[in-house]
Amino acid sequence: MIKLVFAIFLACIFGQASAEKVENELDGFRSIKWGDNIKSNIKEMKFVGKSKDKKYYTRKGDKMSIGGADLALIMYGYYQERLATVKIVTDTESNKYALLKAFESQFGNPYRPNEFIEYFLWRGEITTIFFDCSEPSAISSCRVTLDSRVLEDEIEKAGKKAAEEAKKDF
Repeated sequence: MIKLVFAIFLACIFGQASAEKVENELDGFRSIKWGDNIKSNIKEMKFVGKSKDKKYYTRKGDKMSIGGADLALIMYGYYQERLATVKIVTDTESNKYALLKAFESQFGNPYRPNEFIEYFLWRGEITTIFFDCSEPSAISSCRVTLDSRVLEDEIEKAGKKAAEEAKKDF
């Protein structure tokens, strides 16, 4: 039952989010396209950490602003050495709103599931953008994630396959 409710919730979010056309959709971020191999620009990257399935880098000389917003962090996430995600963080109230305005100007109106929560979503054909200022620790900061739809689907399929393989452990 819980899975059904969650599935309906996701269908509502992504169904409505798809109704808004994403304007000026990007195929990557700042001259690096989704799926580009890390080897093509490794000299300008600095490894900063990893998660279960991605390695994260910062980019030397990266412009730490978008629009009028100063950025605290930009990280490029690579899955199997291909650019799959970009994470952006702001750290002040004024930067939060300037960044949101810049994203709205570039991509159009986001989907906002709840008017009382600062969470915005753009779901294009190429890129999904999560703009999240909703956590209590995010009173004056936001975390933005740009994801390649193709690679995130690939990562999800690999996760499902790994979960199926894990059944053999029982």
